[in-house]
Amino acid sequence: MDERSMQILTLLQEADGYVPASVMMDKFHISKRTVYYDLDKINHWLITNGLDPVEHLRGSGFRLPKEAKDRLPKLVQSLTVRQYYYSPEERKAWLAIHLLTQKEPLFKRDLAELLQVSRGTAHQDLAAVRETFTRYGVGISFDRVLGYRPTGREEDKRRALTEALSPILSDVSWKEFVSQVSGLVNASLTRTQLPQLKEEDLASVYGMIDRCEAALGIELTDEMVVHLASRLLLFASRIATGETVKLDRDEAEALRRTPEYRAAEDLASQLGALLGIRLPGDEIGYLTIQLLGARLNRASSLPDESGTDERIRELTAEMIDRFERQACVYFHDREQLESNLQVHMKPAYYRLKYGIRLPNPAVDSIRDRYGEIFVLTKAAVKPFEDYLEQTMPDDEIGYVAMHFGGWMKREQAVPAGRRKAAIVCVNGVSTARMLKAQLEQLFPSLDILEFLSLRDYERYEGDADVIFSTVPLQGGSRKIFKVSPILSDLEKADLLAAMSGIAGGPGRGGVGSAETQALQLLKLIRRHADIRDEEALGGELTRFLATGMAGVDAGEKPVLRELLTEATVRVRPSCRNWREAIRQAAEPLAANGSITPSYIEAMLGKVETYGPYMVVAPGVAIAHAKPEEGVNRLGMSLLKLEEPVAFSEEEKHQVRAIVVLAAQDGERHLRALQDLTRLLREEEARTRLLEASTVSELLTLFDTNIPQD
Repeated sequence: MDERSMQILTLLQEADGYVPASVMMDKFHISKRTVYYDLDKINHWLITNGLDPVEHLRGSGFRLPKEAKDRLPKLVQSLTVRQYYYSPEERKAWLAIHLLTQKEPLFKRDLAELLQVSRGTAHQDLAAVRETFTRYGVGISFDRVLGYRPTGREEDKRRALTEALSPILSDVSWKEFVSQVSGLVNASLTRTQLPQLKEEDLASVYGMIDRCEAALGIELTDEMVVHLASRLLLFASRIATGETVKLDRDEAEALRRTPEYRAAEDLASQLGALLGIRLPGDEIGYLTIQLLGARLNRASSLPDESGTDERIRELTAEMIDRFERQACVYFHDREQLESNLQVHMKPAYYRLKYGIRLPNPAVDSIRDRYGEIFVLTKAAVKPFEDYLEQTMPDDEIGYVAMHFGGWMKREQAVPAGRRKAAIVCVNGVSTARMLKAQLEQLFPSLDILEFLSLRDYERYEGDADVIFSTVPLQGGSRKIFKVSPILSDLEKADLLAAMSGIAGGPGRGGVGSAETQALQLLKLIRRHADIRDEEALGGELTRFLATGMAGVDAGEKPVLRELLTEATVRVRPSCRNWREAIRQAAEPLAANGSITPSYIEAMLGKVETYGPYMVVAPGVAIAHAKPEEGVNRLGMSLLKLEEPVAFSEEEKHQVRAIVVLAAQDGERHLRALQDLTRLLREEEARTRLLEASTVSELLTLFDTNIPQD
């Protein structure tokens, strides 16, 4: 068995019915031949362990027999290294961990044995780890007696260890009822490879973390509890061998002024008693850093003598201001958004400050499906980057983008409150909020009541009829759906089909008929064409029909050139003042019914209230107001003036191009806005815009400088 085979086995174990080959091809980006090759490996392993193989039904797909499903969780917990083939990435992570947690000398033959590979492969993996370690300032030395050993500062070694642990602890839970096969496999292999992580010690540390949370008035994400407990035990094993951190004196003093330091003192005392070691003062400071950088579900406010909390609040508010300004949106319930984001940004601030990397498994999906929001967020986090004098990694930006994206979608979704649901998420509130927004768009009649951690779920007695969870759960009378944080089109279609009868989708005629219609279409196609793969085509048709009927991702995001046309672009010699300029710029949208007169008045009121914030680039302003203040449909217009008009007395607020944006919601205008922003960033293109004297010149500029894909 290998990583992908185990993921396919996990998919089959979690599925209620048959899984088509096309679903596996889409999910794992593999060919049909590879699907069958992996299924052969899975069947060989199942039969070897006394279980029935995967069942195949032509036209439906593959299914794991019930007995195999029931016995599988216990079976995989006894999986050994010799029964599992590590992927190159897994080997690299494990090799790094062994180097950083070794108690005995390690030679190439030992590494080859630990990873079950040849010495040549072990040598190649070692070279890859050496390259990765350089990012942290860690080297690898070799001694004929001591073998391979990491070199460098202890703080840097621990950063390297923390990153290597992240993929290994993926899907691992300390809750037995979360029986995801891949997580159980990782837990089993981790116990085999890392004897420092004894189950009884981990259980004790979970209790320590729980008491620490209570003292601080916080709740860590479920995922963070597992990672933090594992780190603490491995750090403690290094302390036991004399490998300790050394903190800067001023930094250590600043840490002592935080509430987390007092919690870290108690944690250090308990950890020391458990393992029979003493943690020096700098190690308590280092524990404080781990607590400060931990991802949170919720937090209450404790006295902070350092003043950092107030600065983070200011930076968070400035970040939201930048996002609103650049996305041309106004967030409702702004105070609540600030509060929620501050809970996330405080640990993010400390992670950036102390170089703690937090991998985000959803970042690629966020960039792919919500690219405009990701780009806007990347620009909005600049206040934090400037204050800390470093660039925020894409993983961190992804989490912030999920906050913004979830809030924007929340404002355009109108749940009817007829059926009730809850979300169980181990990854934190930002992930849960993004998932909530997607589900509310899919099911307007579904009222999502609350977000639950695994600990909340264990004692949950609320009103939810349905549970959506990012991890597999066992669940009594409630219907449970296992979902990804960022829903793919495939998952949306499957959910629409599965939820028909539980919660209505926004479609016409219901989604339950998609499979029936797909079968009818197959019959028609079969009469007139040869079908190479009927099962795959049937699955694709079902998903397409379900998606189409329910309007998944309805409302395409138009590009700039679709909104700025000959009818909405005007050139005038001058205007008397900025008020007249905004009125004239808005005329095309008022004429075509995109906006009402009240929207123009609202835009004028925004400038009077907030000042010349609409000036977004030298010579260019983007005027806009809230959708409910008079927008009938999405629209954009442009007024180009030969003589500048003043939006304030300052020279930098002299404007020659006024764009009016009428956005119906928080998202559909973002593609066109991104096109415009890209054009304004290019000095040559911006100069051509400001110097253009005809509508034709402007339209040619948009055609030649903005991609039309």
